[in-house]
Amino acid sequence: MLKKLNVTAPPLVKGLEEATFDGLVKYIKSGHATNTVFLTGAGTSVASGIPDFRTPKIGLYANLDKYKLPYPEAVFDIEFFDTNPGPFFDVCRNILPGTFKPSPAHYLPVLFDKHKLLTRLYTQNIDSLDISAGLPLDKIVEAHGSFTYLTCRKCGSKFEFADYKEEFQTGKVVHCRECKEGVIKPDVVFYGEDLPQRFHHLSENDFSTANLLIIMGTSLTVSPCCMLPGYCPPNCVRVLINNEPAGKCPEAIKVDKNGVGHNKYEKEEPHLLTYNCETNTRDIFLKGDLQEICEKLINALGWNNEYLKLKK
Repeated sequence: MLKKLNVTAPPLVKGLEEATFDGLVKYIKSGHATNTVFLTGAGTSVASGIPDFRTPKIGLYANLDKYKLPYPEAVFDIEFFDTNPGPFFDVCRNILPGTFKPSPAHYLPVLFDKHKLLTRLYTQNIDSLDISAGLPLDKIVEAHGSFTYLTCRKCGSKFEFADYKEEFQTGKVVHCRECKEGVIKPDVVFYGEDLPQRFHHLSENDFSTANLLIIMGTSLTVSPCCMLPGYCPPNCVRVLINNEPAGKCPEAIKVDKNGVGHNKYEKEEPHLLTYNCETNTRDIFLKGDLQEICEKLINALGWNNEYLKLKK
């Protein structure tokens, strides 16, 4: 019974015995996680040495005072970039691909794929570490783009990052070798730009057919990625692995004709997670160090030997 109310709590979804780490392991081992989707953010790459954006004092946004930006996010704003690209090039030399190694959180989706449990990984990161970990390209949607390809802002010429890697490492503005005038921009999605067509083409079907969603290292504040959990069907178990709560749903109990309590926000705002609610039926919050929890999950699933081989 729910506290303070003469209301019956709804049952957990089929296959989920408890909304805990052990419950998640049993759910996967019992064959219920056949269509797993991952949604990842900057927290997955912090252990690789790449700073995230919002962590006080050490995040990228916390170290931009010297640029005297109108607001921290301006460094990734397309209108600001076109008038003053310097801050972006200085910042991005700290996050260039080829410098960092994958973390346990990057290897976890690879192991799901090897066991034929992965539908897709959606990442908000631009570091391509999921590719470095061995995840096939067709299993990845880089929602915010990446450094893999570059485009001239003036003539539209396309290049591979390898062609300009040394110039990017200087931290100075990089200009096009074709037209000699245009600024070269990585195909990273800036504020004011559309997300890749691949994101729009695949996301609704991938999430609507998922039976397990694992969210890692994201604050779930940036749209449209923060809305993606709402596409999952009601029987999909949704797991947040993070050092802080995120995407929480307010508790607002309503009672159906059978005396079972439900949270009214589940239908009004389905993207919000109900792990903090007494009427929760499927959401799990695993609080703590992301990398440690990923390694603990890998070990609990019996995949440790495969994991060690991937890391070599």
